[in-house]
Amino acid sequence: MPEGLIALGVVGVVGLGSMGEGIATALARSGVEVIGVEVNQDVRERIARRTTGSTIVVSSAMADLRHANIVIEAVSEQAHLKVSVLREIVATCPEHAIVVTTTSSISVPYLAIMSGRPDRVLGLRLFLPPPFSYSAEPVRAPMTSQRAVDRIGELVIALGATRATVTPTARAVTTELVLGYLNRAAGYNIEGSSTCHDVDTAMRLGCGLPFGPFELLDLLGVDWTVRTLERLYEHTGDATFKPAAQLLKMTAEGRTGRTASLGFYRYTSSGEQVAPESTAALFEPAKEIAKIGIVGSGTMAVGIAEATAAADVSTVLVARSPTQVAAALSGIRASLDRAVRRGRLTACARDTTLEHIVVTDEQAAVADCDLVIEAVVEDISVKRSVFRALDAIVKPEAVLATCTSSLSVAECASVTSRPSRVVGLHFFNPATVMKLVEVVHTDETESDVLAALRALCALLGKTGVECTDKPGFIVNYLLLPYLNDAIRSLVRNDAVIEDVDDAVKSLLGYPCGPFALIDIIGTDVSLAILRSLQAEFPGNPLQLSPALEQLVTNGRLGRKVGQGFLEWKKPGTDSLK
Repeated sequence: MPEGLIALGVVGVVGLGSMGEGIATALARSGVEVIGVEVNQDVRERIARRTTGSTIVVSSAMADLRHANIVIEAVSEQAHLKVSVLREIVATCPEHAIVVTTTSSISVPYLAIMSGRPDRVLGLRLFLPPPFSYSAEPVRAPMTSQRAVDRIGELVIALGATRATVTPTARAVTTELVLGYLNRAAGYNIEGSSTCHDVDTAMRLGCGLPFGPFELLDLLGVDWTVRTLERLYEHTGDATFKPAAQLLKMTAEGRTGRTASLGFYRYTSSGEQVAPESTAALFEPAKEIAKIGIVGSGTMAVGIAEATAAADVSTVLVARSPTQVAAALSGIRASLDRAVRRGRLTACARDTTLEHIVVTDEQAAVADCDLVIEAVVEDISVKRSVFRALDAIVKPEAVLATCTSSLSVAECASVTSRPSRVVGLHFFNPATVMKLVEVVHTDETESDVLAALRALCALLGKTGVECTDKPGFIVNYLLLPYLNDAIRSLVRNDAVIEDVDDAVKSLLGYPCGPFALIDIIGTDVSLAILRSLQAEFPGNPLQLSPALEQLVTNGRLGRKVGQGFLEWKKPGTDSLK
């Protein structure tokens, strides 16, 4: 054990909910002797089972903390309860003991003063419970002694976290963003649009998040989420924070997440998530998709063609003109050559991929394809025109798919004679790299079509997630309102853009802050998708930010033009000024 951790001595943790259990477990893994105090017998028994063989002793008596050097308060986020517990800790522990509160929203100076020993009390804010936390933020109260501040650094090391500095405003904005996103996801689940597992998979693969929303809800605690949402709703009056019925129901039933061994998922006695039961046996054998047609010659169309050909699937790419044919083929060759230079592909594999691709401007070339994917401009009238033409060309049993990111699949299907064989296949950009494909079905989609597309995704090395035909599908339905909330919260809290982006990355482990992400997507594209969501779901609490509309009006369209919420060194690059 490192010398600094030996100096910690005995550490007490009062409250063994999601945060308290995580802290106690992380400290025990670092070799620290831990005494966990919890009043709920069921929780004590569960924690005792999970920590058998560790250095954690579980107790119901605060008196067992009388020899602790540090005591961490991790009880429910209620001011009166925290004050009561802190006073009891101060009265029980020796004079030299440091007392730490894990409050996420209550004033640390207030709690320190109300404890009766403000020199001994300070805060340590972790957004996620260890070992899932990415950073820990010490919060010093005005009268906290320097000795207490010095000891908190040792504690952060023992928890396996990185010491962070986050402004109070940026933390408040981050909390609002995450809670609004989780609340929206809970509402999505109620509608039965997809499974929890598929939604979580989509957000992890599509956005690079460390956790999907339902995994995160179970980790934070459904009950904690409800209490925090209620406080935000009371404070702001914003319907975004009115707790979803599903969360209220689960809290009332005691299905509060990982600490209760049951939430959106089930958990083993050791706290490991139980994998969802496989449904593969329920599906009929998939028919082989041996030949694929792709209509379009833009970035997405070319990327899909390269991905399918690389999987040894015969691929026909249809462009609008000979010039676009040449450009598409040149783009595919350039992409494959780069892969060879970087050692990701052999020259032989490159040549084989090219052998599987035919690029033409003759739409009739897709007549014998088993699947034809439309990947033209994101305009419903244009897409409907393409579907009408394809329906007259391809064989009756062929499947038609649209690569739209947010438009109605049913509207595309309605102009064909085969609505039961029309689906959405939303690949993510770049299609050659991104593993996620949203497989979108309508009420009429036949089961054999879905089976064939599941098999195709596996063949391409992709993960297909199924969802119903609703605007935004999974990722955009959850991601774009989150980004809109970031803009609204920025204005409401008078926050600094860079501070918020940094806080989201350091506290949550997200790969990108919301404002950088809006710029990468494009403020104009973001606004267009948000408008479509607002039009389709008028009852949802989605209030478009005037600030986003003004940026688009001013031509600040994001990274592609060098200016959006942030300043970029060169248009289209990842470098910020």
